[in-house]
Amino acid sequence: MHDHPWNAIALFAFVSSITPGPNNLLATSSGARFGLMRTLPQVAGVTAGFTLLLWLSAFGVGNVIVAYPMTGMALAIAGYAYLSWMSLRLLMAASSRRPRSKAPTNVATLRPMTLLQAALFQFWNPKAWMMAISAASSFLGSGERPWAAIATLCLLFAIINFPCVSAWAAMGAHLQRWLLDPLATWRMRAFDASMGLAMLVTTGWMVASR
Repeated sequence: MHDHPWNAIALFAFVSSITPGPNNLLATSSGARFGLMRTLPQVAGVTAGFTLLLWLSAFGVGNVIVAYPMTGMALAIAGYAYLSWMSLRLLMAASSRRPRSKAPTNVATLRPMTLLQAALFQFWNPKAWMMAISAASSFLGSGERPWAAIATLCLLFAIINFPCVSAWAAMGAHLQRWLLDPLATWRMRAFDASMGLAMLVTTGWMVASR
C-alpha cells in the first residue's frame, strides 16, 4: 500500500462507509426503534462481517467472483432478493402498526439484529461485496508482504467503518422519542415506510449500476 497515501485510503473507507446503503439504513431503523445501545451489537457485527469479507477478498475470493461471472451473478441475485424482502418487511411493518401502539405487530421486528446476524448479512449485501473487492483491488500491490498489507487495510477500514455506521444508528436513536409518541403513531409508520422505500431504491440503484 506504499503507492497510495494513507489519506486516500482513509477517504475511500470513509466515503464508502458513510454513504447510504443497506447497513446504514438498517442501523438507522434499529436506532429509531431500539435506541443506540441496543443497536451497537448490530453495528459491531457490520464492521466485523465486512472486515472478514475484505480479508477474504484480499486473499483472492474477489478474484474468483470476477473470473467466474455466474458466481458473482448468483450472489448478487440472492443479495438483491434478500434486500427486497427486508424492504418489504419494513413496508409491511408500517402498514400493520396498530393505532396508539408503540410496538409493531410483527414479532420479527421486536428485537435488533444480533452481532452474528449483522456479520452474516454482509455476505448477502451487494454493496459490501463491491466495497471489499474495490478496496482489495485498488490498494493492495502485488509486490507487498500480503499479510502485513492486508491486515493494515482491514484494520483501517474497521476503525473507520464502526463510527460511520454508528452515526447512522445515533441519528435514528435521536429521533426515537419523537417517532414513538403514542399520540402520533403515524410518525413511526411514515418512518418505516420511508426506510423500506429507501432500501428498495438503494437495491434498484445497485442492480442498475452492475
